[in-house]
Formats: sequence, structure tokens, C-alpha cells
Amino acid sequence: MDNQWIWVLLLMMAAVAIGVWFIAHQVEKERKEQLGAVASRLGFEFSPESQPQMAEHLAHFRLFSQGHSKKAWNVMNGRAGDVKVQIFDYTYTTGGGKSSRTWAQTVFLFESGRLRLPAFSLRPQGFWDKIAGAFGQQDIDFEANPEFSRAYVLQGRDEDLVRTLFSEPVVAYYTRHPGLCRGGRRPTHLLS
Repeated sequence: MDNQWIWVLLLMMAAVAIGVWFIAHQVEKERKEQLGAVASRLGFEFSPESQPQMAEHLAHFRLFSQGHSKKAWNVMNGRAGDVKVQIFDYTYTTGGGKSSRTWAQTVFLFESGRLRLPAFSLRPQGFWDKIAGAFGQQDIDFEANPEFSRAYVLQGRDEDLVRTLFSEPVVAYYTRHPGLCRGGRRPTHLLS
């Protein structure tokens, strides 16, 4: 009699797992259809398949040099005037085994010969960044906005140009919207 309950419990767990997988599959399918429709309205090409070479192509950005098991998919390609636009989903994994963590985000990439951005990287500040800062890791801070400086790590080769790019309204925007990542370089600008 006890064995029957174990089998019933195992079958119920299997049914729940299959149900969760099915719902996740349907949600992803609907999202792909919606993204395809958006791409069509914008006049963009759309490719839902994984494109692993994208991370290699964009390795000069910090985001794409991190982790392993990198995957880009749901890629929209198009132009807005003279600006090349790519929008895609991106995941990568850090760590391994029980300590692994997968990071997922939507990335916006803008490329234009007219963009004159200094090379920079902006990301939320974490525990290890505070320790690295104590050992000299670059972090461009703004005395007028200590909240921004506590929330973000801002780095760039030419600090004066980066400070010019991060004017008071830009710094205020990021302060109101914590957790964003940005990167740029001539002639490419990355938003995620």
C-alpha cells in the first residue's frame, strides 16, 4: 500500500514538471511570435535561432567577455536612418555545478559612424567591486551625486571624456533607474 502512494506522488511530480515545461515552452513560443511581428512592423529581419558567434563578435564589450555557455537568440537586425540596430536576448552562465548562475537580458546594440563615444563601461556596483576599488580598480565617481557613485561602477580609458558624456541629467537618470548596464566605444554603443 505504501508503494502505491510513492508511485502516485512520483506521477504527480512528473505531471507538474511536464506542465511547467509546457507552459514555459508556450510562453517562449508566444514571445518569439510577438518579437517577429514587432520586427516586421519595424522593417527589421528576425531570427529566433541561437547565434553563438555574436558573443565572439562583441567580446570587446565587458558583457560578452564574461562567463560561459553564451547564447544570443531572437535577433532583430535593421536600420533606423544611418544607425544599424540589433536587438536580441542574451544569456551567459558564471560558476559551475550548484554554484552556477545564469544571467539573462535583452541587449540593444546601436552602430553609427556619427556616434563619437569614448570607450566606457557602466554596471551596478557589487560587493567585489567595492573590494576591488580599495585596491585601485577604476571607478569614476561624481561628488555631486554620491547615490549614483554608490550604485554604479563607471570605467573608461579617457576619464575626462567619460565625465563629459555622463552629464548631470544622464547621471540623474541612472540614479533613478538602478541596475542598468551600458557600454560604448567608437563607433559602437551598446545598451542592455
